[in-house]
Amino acid sequence: MPDIVLIGAMSPRMTEGVAQRFPYYRIASEEELATLPDDVRQAATVVIAANKVGARAPAALPKLRFVLNLGIGYDQLDLPALKKAGIAAANLAGLADECVADMAMALLLDVARSTTRGDRFVRAGKWGKEPFPFVNRITAKRLGILGLGSIGLAIAKRAEGFRMRVAYHNRKKRSDLPYTYASSVRELAAMSDHLAIRS
Repeated sequence: MPDIVLIGAMSPRMTEGVAQRFPYYRIASEEELATLPDDVRQAATVVIAANKVGARAPAALPKLRFVLNLGIGYDQLDLPALKKAGIAAANLAGLADECVADMAMALLLDVARSTTRGDRFVRAGKWGKEPFPFVNRITAKRLGILGLGSIGLAIAKRAEGFRMRVAYHNRKKRSDLPYTYASSVRELAAMSDHLAIRS
């Protein structure tokens, strides 16, 4: 019997990887737990959460011991309900750090260089007919990073490739890094041409 219940949907690559190693039973949402065969509900010890998971899972799966959130946060887990039921939870922290940093640099380039704006300008047939405003470079500019955790550090490393001068604000100064520390967000903003802020 499957001892894993997947709630929601994974990417085809992840689905194939899990299926090759572990038997599992998939449902679309926590509301469908009651539709699982009784032997599956009695055997399940792990839930992979690709959708919201709360108090219904512990009630429906008596042997449930662990919930893995299929993301880098816990937004879709009802942690108090899981904790009350004695169920451990974890996430995939770090999985998307490099991709997020790539996107941050792509957005920075887009804002500074007007990449998508220029694309729309050309596609509208305006090239050579109307002036396009001058754009800024990011090379050798000052980048402020609010929150120098794993993602912020990955952004900083990419910024070095553009010879950007990196400053950051954190709850604590990091002595292991060469970047300039700003004691407040206002100070960071004042010393930066561009800001990378993690929401």
